[in-house]
Amino acid sequence: MENFIGFNHFLLKPGVFWLYFSYEASWGFPSEFKTMLKIPDLLFNINIMMKKLRLFLICVAGCSTSFAQIPANTQPPSTYADSLFFANQWQPAKTAYREYLLKYPEAALPKLRIAFCQIRQNRPDEAISGLQQLTNMADLPANLLPMVQCRLAMAYSLKKNNTQAFEWLQKAQSNGYNNVYELEQDIAFANIQKDSRLKSLREAMLLASYPCLRDTAARAFDFWVGEWEVFSNSATRQRTGTSSIQNVSGGCLILENWTTWNGPYNGKSMNFYVPETGKWRQIWTDSGRNLSYFENGEYKDGAMRFTTTTAQGQPGKLTFFNLGPNKVRQFYEVSADEGKTYQVGYDFIYVRKGSGEWP
Repeated sequence: MENFIGFNHFLLKPGVFWLYFSYEASWGFPSEFKTMLKIPDLLFNINIMMKKLRLFLICVAGCSTSFAQIPANTQPPSTYADSLFFANQWQPAKTAYREYLLKYPEAALPKLRIAFCQIRQNRPDEAISGLQQLTNMADLPANLLPMVQCRLAMAYSLKKNNTQAFEWLQKAQSNGYNNVYELEQDIAFANIQKDSRLKSLREAMLLASYPCLRDTAARAFDFWVGEWEVFSNSATRQRTGTSSIQNVSGGCLILENWTTWNGPYNGKSMNFYVPETGKWRQIWTDSGRNLSYFENGEYKDGAMRFTTTTAQGQPGKLTFFNLGPNKVRQFYEVSADEGKTYQVGYDFIYVRKGSGEWP
């Protein structure tokens, strides 16, 4: 107790209390200095607590700085209103969004969704009023602008004002709106479906959405796309099968669906252009568990030409000759002497169904 009183008087000297605790909390006193001063263990425990408190305050200060960096126009999610909106509960959703806007009047997305609710309730004039205000909003998020313009087009379509509808659709499309499905299927756009301006707008949206459609190199194999009857390229012209060749994946893939005539065999191939190599590839698999790769595809001299290597290591060539709008010849050759000579593997003639032509 005597030691404690002595040390207590020591701490009461001007500046010593601050010196002790600030130094101890940062660096720690040498053990011999503690022994010399006869500092009781109780105060050492207090110092440990002070260190922890100091770290806690540093963390709080850091968190406060982080929160202070959140943009002023950031709002918490309107979860309840959103749940009503996505459940197509238009009137309750409007009410919930308006309550949300009482707290966060600068939020743009709730205003956009209120307008959409009004469109669904067939109140286009109310929707137009709110949407026009959004277009004049100085800090409207860039990703919302095409949606605001699209919703304006919807509202004008409901009013059967096609001129205004297409004007806003053009603006929306130029700002990144390319939802062709919504354009064709949404009931709000029903009034413009027979308008001649829709076709060119739809094509512009498709080209913007699907890069392969506007890449001429990726369109080089389109002559094979269609529904075909397939025959052997021989004197008998025996029918060998049917094939449905589809342009899929936004024009980035040509899918072959082969079915042998009067037999259990069928197969598919994926054909696609590889921009990195400037060549086409074909991957074939069938009901017999065969897998083949055809590489280095290139369209030249009126034909798409691939090379391959068989499972036995033999070089092969696969060529698709473009014989006009209604015919394609598929010709496969394989070599048994390392490419010096080639023998016919198969030779087919494709005739487009309904063309009336004979192979």
